[in-house]
Amino acid sequence: MRHEARAYRAQAKAPSAAGALGLVIAVIVLAANVHDNTAGTALLDQVAENAGGTVGKALVDQGFKSHVFLHGARLGVGRRST
Repeated sequence: MRHEARAYRAQAKAPSAAGALGLVIAVIVLAANVHDNTAGTALLDQVAENAGGTVGKALVDQGFKSHVFLHGARLGVGRRST
C-alpha cells in the first residue's frame, strides 16, 4: 500500500500595527477562522503593551465593531475610522 504525502497549508492571518513612521509596533498570528474583532482586541493589547502608553490614536478599518473601539478606549487608545 502506497502512502501519498499531502501538502497542508496553514491558514493564518497576521494583523499588524505600525506607528506614524511606519515602524512595526505589534504583530500577532492567528488562525484564519478567528473573527476580525477578536484579532483587533488582541492587537490592541499588544500595542498597549509594546508602546508603553505612547499610542493615543489608531486608524482602523470601518469593519471593526464597537467592541474593538470600546476595548481601545479602556486601554487609552482613541480611534479614527478610515
